[in-house]
Amino acid sequence: MGAGLAFVSNGTSLTEDPPVVNSASNNSNSYGGIATTAFTPSDARARVTSHNNVGVIWTQSGQPVRWTEVNSTKTVSFKNDLLRQKVTVETPSKAYYFEAVEID
Repeated sequence: MGAGLAFVSNGTSLTEDPPVVNSASNNSNSYGGIATTAFTPSDARARVTSHNNVGVIWTQSGQPVRWTEVNSTKTVSFKNDLLRQKVTVETPSKAYYFEAVEID
């Protein structure tokens, strides 16, 4: 019975993989009058928006470290030459840095 269920009435196996479309090589396809296009990266930048020296703190082992907070914005632009469109994505980020400090 299982072998009989593996085939559709037209003789096609149900276990066959569907065709794979390689989107990297097909930048513009048409499906039923709808064109699909690809956006490619055109520019990427990172910008520090603020820097804050929080101060010196001590670890559990007694080591003093300087705590610094850095806020930045990462910007990536994508373009589509076919449609002459550009999309820009901005992502804010925050990072903390700890640097060992020598105290006399």
